[in-house]
Order: sequence, then structure tokens, then C-alpha cells
Amino acid sequence: MCGILGSVNIIFNRALLNTIEHRGPDDSGMKKVIVNGNLIQLAQRRLAIVDLTPAGHQPMHSDCKGFTLIFNGEIYNHQELRNRLPKSIKYKGHSDTETILYYIKEFGIKGIKDFNGIFSIAILNKLANKLFLVRDPFGVKPLFYHIGT
Repeated sequence: MCGILGSVNIIFNRALLNTIEHRGPDDSGMKKVIVNGNLIQLAQRRLAIVDLTPAGHQPMHSDCKGFTLIFNGEIYNHQELRNRLPKSIKYKGHSDTETILYYIKEFGIKGIKDFNGIFSIAILNKLANKLFLVRDPFGVKPLFYHIGT
């Protein structure tokens, strides 16, 4: 099931992440990053399904450290997508999360149109100073956001 949380210029602590522990009892992670003067905080509670190893830990970072991703859901065609990626990628595991990370790194955010699944994703592209929030076309996985004043 998993659960993701994030913020821009609002600090939250592990206690807030623990309020969604029921969404993912197997693992959790938090990452704070300064991008263009803004504090970006990403956190995730994990229910391990596709890759049960620690290689599926989130937030997940690309090898170049330019991309950071949190993800809730499942990409049914992730193996097919992985086969489209360069053979030179050194994967740490077998998770669909890692496939998403490198697919977006390779094809850009528009590559999401190739995903067959149910998902909510937050991906930080530090190289472009952009944070993307994406949800599957049917809205199966929740993605709520608030823009404060």
C-alpha cells in the first residue's frame, strides 16, 4: 500500500511520518534537500511487494544524485520499461521504483505516459530545479497537495 509525504519550505518530523505507519510497516525514509534556496522534504512508508530487499528503500536517488523519488503504487509494465533503458544502468535491485527513477531520468517527465499501473509519485529533478507530482490517470492512488500562503 505505501504512503508518501512531502513539503516545500515546511519542516515536518518523523512523528508526522509515523502517522501513516499503517500504510507501510516494512520500511521508512526521509530526505531533506535544498534546491534553489527551497527546503524540499520527501518521506515514505513502504509496504514491500515487488522487491522485498533494502534495495527498494525510499526516498530513492539516481546514481548521479540528480533525481530523488518517492512512490506509492505499482507499475505493472515495469519490466518492459526497464528493457527500454540503457544496458549500462547498474541497478541496485528489482523494484518498480528504481525503474521509474531511471525511466524519468532517461526520457523526462513525459515518459510517465508509458506507465501502466496505479501510482502517486513525487520526483525531484535537482538538475532542473523542479519538483513533479504525478498521479495515475484514474486517480487510484491518493495524491493530495496544498499551496499555502
